[in-house]
Amino acid sequence: MADIINLFKYSFTDLPKLKKARFLSWNMTIVYFFLLMFTLAITITTDFWTFSDNLINDAQTISNRLPKFDVKNGQLQTDAEPSIFQTNYFIVTLDPDNQRDLSEVETDASGQATAIIFRQNELHIILPSGSISQDLERPSHFTIDYQDLGAFNNQSIKSAVDRLHKPGWLFLVTYLVALLPALLTLLYITLMVALIIKIVSLFAKHQMQHFGQIYKSVLVCSTSPIILTTLLAFIFPSFDYTFIQSVMTCILYYHINKKG
Repeated sequence: MADIINLFKYSFTDLPKLKKARFLSWNMTIVYFFLLMFTLAITITTDFWTFSDNLINDAQTISNRLPKFDVKNGQLQTDAEPSIFQTNYFIVTLDPDNQRDLSEVETDASGQATAIIFRQNELHIILPSGSISQDLERPSHFTIDYQDLGAFNNQSIKSAVDRLHKPGWLFLVTYLVALLPALLTLLYITLMVALIIKIVSLFAKHQMQHFGQIYKSVLVCSTSPIILTTLLAFIFPSFDYTFIQSVMTCILYYHINKKG
């Protein structure tokens, strides 16, 4: 365990000493891998937490702006003019006279926003085109008859949205779920960089190392990129740092091993 602690410190204080990583035992390499995986999961958890916060804030913004309307005998009743309300994640149309064509509404959901339209007799919800279900037969377009909703008006929507909150235990659940994508991401970064280095060494006819030694060095070299991008994720969330982590790891590896 002392070797792991020392290599972690060397990642920030004495980069040349990271050459010792190639001699790390596989047991310690696995422990080191999981420590980095746990760190990487923080970034994924932060991204989700920020996204859900923004989603709830947008929903509250829309619910506060909706004009007064009611549903009677399965039909939308309102004195308000047809109108459109837009935030980053929602585009909501109040269309009591069915003036907007549904194909036009579907284009609203071409980015990251969910399109919602209140028509005369039904509610339409169209998920963003990036939805994982987009390849199925119009699975992202849902139609809900007002008669199936019971008591439904602008105030019931506002009350429901105002009750939205994230319990503290959800952060722990999110973190545990994030461990799997963190594991896959770390495997992708380290294996890809190690493989690239191995291929380059073959073509350049450099002094050869076993792939296992290269992988151990790459894993340890990924420490500071992962730690730094994890800190950046708190400032600039919802950003994919995988490419940056890979490039920084590769640069560090060659910087440390430039003399053999």
